[in-house]
Amino acid sequence: TMALREQDGRRHLFVPQFRDNSLSVFDLDRGEYGELVGYIPNIGENPHVARLSPDGKHVVVAAYLGDVTDGVTSSTLTVVDADPASETFLQTITTLVNR
Repeated sequence: TMALREQDGRRHLFVPQFRDNSLSVFDLDRGEYGELVGYIPNIGENPHVARLSPDGKHVVVAAYLGDVTDGVTSSTLTVVDADPASETFLQTITTLVNR
């Protein structure tokens, strides 16, 4: 599942790439169909959901690690800076791990 950020007249689409373990970011206001403006590799193993924080400044990406130990699966939540005005725009802020 993707996340769309519409703020300050700009639209960014955050797309988790399940098989590539990455996050692609598109600026939908560039070009006819949008333009790839960011690629964040190693966002987590098998990322499948991206959601925006209520203030629109962060994207949280959920990833399923695929590890199963004693019937319990592991997963991660990675927080990415989604604020174009920030010095750390499109950089990973932190990763939370459930083990």
